[in-house]
Amino acid sequence: MELLRTFEYKELKVETYFNGTDKVPNKTYLNNILVYEDETFRPSPLYDINSKAVMVALLWFLVLTDDDIEDEFFEDRNAIELTNWAKTSTDAEDIKCMINDYDLKDDDTWRVQAELTKAEVIRIEDYIQ
Repeated sequence: MELLRTFEYKELKVETYFNGTDKVPNKTYLNNILVYEDETFRPSPLYDINSKAVMVALLWFLVLTDDDIEDEFFEDRNAIELTNWAKTSTDAEDIKCMINDYDLKDDDTWRVQAELTKAEVIRIEDYIQ
């Protein structure tokens, strides 16, 4: 498998790989310890598999908690450490805000309402290599 992208923010590190299919295998680390590995993530076909948008979509999935979505969603996801981190870490909350900012960063109306300049919007892209 070929490494595509890496996201690093404080204690969280996520790597995506290319395996020749439309699925994006990925590994998630907390403090350099592998806590989740998946080979079934399939991003939107509208995105280039190597795009930063794919990483953002994956991060949205990884930071979900049962406060965000129904418990049944997590039945097949065996990632207790990741789920606990997403529920309790301020870094997970920062990442959720960055994902929101990613979708809205070019919306001038949103930035004015949020009283942010373009430079103040936390750019998730800055953490994706």
